[in-house]
Amino acid sequence: MKKLTGQRLELLVFTLITLFNLYPFLALHFFPTLDGASHMSNAKIISQIIVCHNELIRQFFMINPEPVPNWTAHLILSVTGLILPAFLAEKILLLILLAGTPFAFRSLLRTIAPNNIFYAYLIFPFLQSMFFYFGFYNFCIAIIFLLITLTFWVRRVGVMEKPWNLLRLAGLITLTYFSHILAFGALLVIIACYILSSAFYDLAYNKKGLRKSVDGLIRQSIQVVIASALPLLLFFYFFLSRPGSGGIIHLPFQTLLNNLLNMQPLIVFDGIREGKLTYLLFRLIVVFALIALIFRTYKFVRNIIKPKEISESNHTPGFYSGWIFLSIVFLMGLYFTLPDAMGSASYTTYRLGFIAFLLLILWIAASRLYIYTGLVAAVLAIYLNFSLLSMKESKVLELEQIAISCNKASDFVAPNSVLLPIYCMDNWFIGHFVDYIAIDKPMVMLYNYECETGFFPVRTNQEDKPNYYLGNPGVHRRLIKFEHTKGKPFRKINYVFLVGGCNPVNTDNWEKIDHILSTEFVVAYKTVYCTLYQKKN
Repeated sequence: MKKLTGQRLELLVFTLITLFNLYPFLALHFFPTLDGASHMSNAKIISQIIVCHNELIRQFFMINPEPVPNWTAHLILSVTGLILPAFLAEKILLLILLAGTPFAFRSLLRTIAPNNIFYAYLIFPFLQSMFFYFGFYNFCIAIIFLLITLTFWVRRVGVMEKPWNLLRLAGLITLTYFSHILAFGALLVIIACYILSSAFYDLAYNKKGLRKSVDGLIRQSIQVVIASALPLLLFFYFFLSRPGSGGIIHLPFQTLLNNLLNMQPLIVFDGIREGKLTYLLFRLIVVFALIALIFRTYKFVRNIIKPKEISESNHTPGFYSGWIFLSIVFLMGLYFTLPDAMGSASYTTYRLGFIAFLLLILWIAASRLYIYTGLVAAVLAIYLNFSLLSMKESKVLELEQIAISCNKASDFVAPNSVLLPIYCMDNWFIGHFVDYIAIDKPMVMLYNYECETGFFPVRTNQEDKPNYYLGNPGVHRRLIKFEHTKGKPFRKINYVFLVGGCNPVNTDNWEKIDHILSTEFVVAYKTVYCTLYQKKN
């Protein structure tokens, strides 16, 4: 009874910390991120195309016919956006990320090392990652599915031949793929390491013999191949259909090493101040990893001197340590060999390092350390989490004002209008804040970066998209034509939305644009952050 009470108390504490962690984000009107506004505006496009059958939107945009990843967050925002304002739809997504991640991680750790549950609290600082603050929501959701899939695999691997279990595994793997392709690849690598470790463990410790060990390896491999057949085909098609992807960037070895030492995936705004905390977190994890390594070495030597019978279930801390360690080795191999960027896909090494750190925490927990070490880790992790959160708060509040200002401009835009965005600020983080104007109303935002990459659910409708012009077609020096394709009709630009100050260095043809705006447009909305120009008449 005491044990049950202790478990409930620990779960209550974990839940309360999760709620405290949620509050600062849910209290915001908008959580301003690098890509979040683009995801919300494109989610609006998805619902306008599929549900509302908006002909203007369909002229300019289309649902990507290729079954690409990066669908999950857009789908959540699209569905919730049909019944809720965009800022509330975003809060639903934030709730899923900030509550789903810690509980998914806790569930996996509890499956692997139920007696070391306090190490689950080390997940909280990882919620303050660059991926979350950059609005890389699909990758964040993919991490949740990766953790849930691994938990399901570990718990059901012995009965995976049952059709229902195999179908559920297939569903989880497919959801991981449609969330993010790199997380999908990492998931298969980790499961492959589990299968290899299981075969070795059977052969070396359970003395099943080579044939039985190989049979188990083949059986589990076939199960995974069957469950992942569809996303695997899509995975290979995704890369084979992009043979010419340019912009391949490999980071130097020293940079990759420094990114690990500084835990760069957790640094967002201030590399110096945040870096002090992330470096402290790195040292904390390393210290516990060294303690775990000493414990594992001691137990290994002791087992050689006094061999013990090991259960054939493979559900032992020794097995889990070996499987997770092998996964970390493979991911680190990919970390130091894969490019960090390829075309529009970027931050590959940061994502791999992030996943490897989560596995390292699991490896520490699987080493059966004393409970007080877990308590120390939990207390320090909670302190570092809220310190990082507090450090980023002022910057988030500042950015939120810009986001609110941009969104408020939509009150002065007529539905189903064509709008030209112009970004004129030196802050790279708010480059996509122009999209906040398009998250609540149907409108065509020209130059949609997600639609141009081909990596997201929405694409530009090149076949039906009309030409468009800015200004007065009757006066040459008051006219700029865009994408002049022969045989296509022209459509006027109804609004120009300028974020930042007027900077001719950052804007092509600025003198002509400035002349057109002063003669053909009127100011409909203006703040210190942005200006909305409306076409006269």
